[in-house]
Amino acid sequence: MPVADDGAALYVYSTTLSAAAVTDLLRLSPTFVAEKGAPRLSTDGKPTRGHAKTRGEAVWAFSVDADEMRAAAPDDDSAGFASISELIRVFETRTPILEQLRDGGGCNTRIWWHGSATGQGEFVLPIEILSGLTALGCDLFGNLVSIDEE
Repeated sequence: MPVADDGAALYVYSTTLSAAAVTDLLRLSPTFVAEKGAPRLSTDGKPTRGHAKTRGEAVWAFSVDADEMRAAAPDDDSAGFASISELIRVFETRTPILEQLRDGGGCNTRIWWHGSATGQGEFVLPIEILSGLTALGCDLFGNLVSIDEE
């Protein structure tokens, strides 16, 4: 069974630039921001445990959920990576800005991806996606969850 229920986000972490400055440079509205010095809160709005009480860096993120893309092509085996493909599409013209943020701006960029699959959870990343990720220059952090068939 192919990967399903995937989502991906490109994150920019910076100790020198604000999230607002990253937004200005990328000319893209983020789906999540947190400024350096802001309190660290869990998803329920409470202070996190085991972390510093305030953020040591600004965080800027742009997220993609692939539900709509998957609905448009339900039999496409690469649909489990539609979220990564969409991130590549959105950021391919912004690659020089990502390089500038990393090289001159002291930023760290990452792509976080998650998906689920039934059975063993095996998958293949098509060469087009690997090439696109290479062009963006971001490390990919992933989490694939195996779900039981019912």
